[in-house]
Amino acid sequence: MKIFEFKNAFSRESNGFEFQNEDIKNELFNVLFDGDGYVLIRGFPINESSMKESERDVLDFSFLLGVPVSQNTDNEFICRVEDLKGKVGAKPRGYQHAQALPYHSDRCDLLLLCGVNPAPVGGETIVVSAKKIHERVRKDYPTIYNLLKRPFPFDMRIAGFGDHQSWYDVPVFSEIENEKALLWYCRGYIEDSQRHSDCPKLSDAQAEALDVMSTIINTGQYGEQVNLQRGDILIMSSTGSLHARNGYPAGSDRLLLRVWISNNNSRLPASFKSVFGNTSQGCYRGGVWSERLHLGMIPQELPAAKEYMKKLVLEPESVNGN
Repeated sequence: MKIFEFKNAFSRESNGFEFQNEDIKNELFNVLFDGDGYVLIRGFPINESSMKESERDVLDFSFLLGVPVSQNTDNEFICRVEDLKGKVGAKPRGYQHAQALPYHSDRCDLLLLCGVNPAPVGGETIVVSAKKIHERVRKDYPTIYNLLKRPFPFDMRIAGFGDHQSWYDVPVFSEIENEKALLWYCRGYIEDSQRHSDCPKLSDAQAEALDVMSTIINTGQYGEQVNLQRGDILIMSSTGSLHARNGYPAGSDRLLLRVWISNNNSRLPASFKSVFGNTSQGCYRGGVWSERLHLGMIPQELPAAKEYMKKLVLEPESVNGN
């Protein structure tokens, strides 16, 4: 796993965070989009006295990587990844309980996880490179590989951008220029799509292909584990890697901060429109939105979206007129 030390790679200026030089910037994005698909940054300055300020700092840093997108219908642009199960009134989603999470993709170009409090035991994030999985399946299972390049149905779970309210379909493997491979996968979402009456049923061949994928991904041969410590930031390409999580003791004070990011280096085929809302390079896309604030209300071009979103998430008082 490629590791950057924050103090050697970034600086904090009056107008936000910056790369110390173009070489570091190019190296980081090359690893994310042309290499393993993930990097680790160590030593991010966590505010010791205010979690609210730490959240703002992480959001501010995310603008160095692109533009944050909404992660749920509450329009949260930074989420606390913590165990809420069992707390009064809590209706936990996948990132809000202590159980293990299977390998999956998130609806964004880049995913950022910042460590605040590690679990006493367990809770490691596991990440695998799409490039390595792609090479293995294409070489050893060519028939299955060709099948995985065709659309598979996925449960929508939450509001999306497709024609269907309950499911969408995209290939597990997609190839873009120079045979670069993209990977979109969550077996649970594929299997859950079958509960919808208007969704096409998986064939025996598709089920076999998913078994092969599960076997390869879960062997541990390609995965790297990281137990995010305070100030560690893991950045992952959602189509260039998959990530999972080991379980940890319920009730632990494990805490990560999560940001979903739209980035103009990411290239997507048209088939991803149902997941991201837009696939044109350089456009603002992805996320999960509410009717009150949705993707169509944000400027489409990424530079204009960045200016708009900086005011919205970093200076909300100026947007609300207070």
